Amino acid sequence: MNCIKQRNITNPNILSTLFSKLMGLAALKAVSLPLMLASTVLLTRALEVESFGQYAFCVALIPLLSLPLSGGLNQLLTREVSKYAQKNRWGHFKGIINSSFHWVITGFLLVAGVYLILTWSSLSERAWWQFIPLVLLAVLLTSLKDIFESVLRGLKQPVYGSLPEQFIKPLALLAFITLFYFIDEIDVYTALWSTVAACLFSLLLAFYFWLKKKPKIERAIPATYERPIWLKAILPFSLISLTYTLNSNIGVVILGGIGADADAAALRVAERLVQIVSLPLLIVNSLIAPYFAEYWGNGDHKQLEKLSKYTARIALAFALPLGVLIFLFGEPLLGFVFGKEYSEISYIPLLIITLAQLVNVFMGSVGLLLSMSGHERYTLLGQFTALLVNITLCMLLIPPYGATGAALGIAASLITWNLLLGRLVKKHLKVSPGVI
Repeated sequence: MNCIKQRNITNPNILSTLFSKLMGLAALKAVSLPLMLASTVLLTRALEVESFGQYAFCVALIPLLSLPLSGGLNQLLTREVSKYAQKNRWGHFKGIINSSFHWVITGFLLVAGVYLILTWSSLSERAWWQFIPLVLLAVLLTSLKDIFESVLRGLKQPVYGSLPEQFIKPLALLAFITLFYFIDEIDVYTALWSTVAACLFSLLLAFYFWLKKKPKIERAIPATYERPIWLKAILPFSLISLTYTLNSNIGVVILGGIGADADAAALRVAERLVQIVSLPLLIVNSLIAPYFAEYWGNGDHKQLEKLSKYTARIALAFALPLGVLIFLFGEPLLGFVFGKEYSEISYIPLLIITLAQLVNVFMGSVGLLLSMSGHERYTLLGQFTALLVNITLCMLLIPPYGATGAALGIAASLITWNLLLGRLVKKHLKVSPGVI
């Protein structure tokens, strides 16, 4: 009978490995954020507020339209690849990767078909409809890249699994936008072409890392498929992805959809700047997903809780000072970085979302704990509840309050999600999440 050696995170060697990977991801994210901010700054400086709002709306559509292609697939791949690699089940390893490509291509053909049908509808008369082909191209490239990144994370290569999205993509985007900026050709169309080119570069790098880091598996081993099991597992993951993506983009999509382009721009700028607060938790989540799956699979609840609290405290130690900085200097910072008009329209949304993100970091990786332990249905329950709160408040508050109303909906949904999932983690995993 095969025995799996359990690793104790209190072991200095394990802590050293975790810390070194954490620092690698931190360095990557630390470079990524300024690159993304620089692109946003150039666009807000070069475009009218309304034009930047149109661009923000189109970019927000990319993750929404990616849902039929890769919604739920990323988390499923990370979990299953980690399990198959640990148990040397290489036939299943091959099978789930092959199935992932089939799923993405089929989903893209379905989305493209819907687009062609809707071309004959009244939607084609909207100003943003002309940009949808570029949005679809970005969707396909992003979904293919996500496959390679998810597999790399499942193989416990978090830096290589994050580098294409977190570094190459924002670097390439900044390079192309800078080029168009200095030749005075920047507009919504060229900005979206820059986004597509950045997606292509990140896909190529992810593919290269996969070739370098993939396990050496004998060619004679045939691919083995567990499609009924995978389809059953991907459904809750997909619903989780759907609710999460809607929660993350519903404000900008509603504002852009009703033609409130200036408010969409204001909200997107606030969300972009507040990323520095959520950044520490995103870093640790990129690292610990396969470890959560492994400890839960081994029945080691004690180590699972220790790892959860250890990483949550690290995240809060970095996030709290950044949140305080925004509360003290957010308004002049917005004006200095993005332009005076944004200090007037983005400041209140920025404060509201920052407060919610601090609560999010304080609670730790509650969603990841449930997803990596096979309790996706509870993650879905929390996401769906938060989505209802978000949509309800956005529909009620956006008409009178614009971007501020959308920010209130986003903040309320994020806090609701964390409190509910924290309760579910404690009940079903017997693990106390968060910092305390």
